[in-house]
Amino acid sequence: MKYPNGYLPKIKYWLDQLDSAMESKDSAKVEKAKESLRYFIGRQYASDPTHAINMFMMALECVEQKHNLSVTSK
Repeated sequence: MKYPNGYLPKIKYWLDQLDSAMESKDSAKVEKAKESLRYFIGRQYASDPTHAINMFMMALECVEQKHNLSVTSK
């Protein structure tokens, strides 16, 4: 198997990149990180839908809290 831990390491990397880009207000890097996250979360979803959705929601909530955003409903 090419990715024994699924796409979690790739998703974590791009979440970190998104966070960094948001902090520096670099819109090009924000878009690149979002594009990569869509890709890898989609790949994870294709192999394990429940885990991918749960992982995405937890990550989104972390980003929201750190940047005082309100994207998800609680």
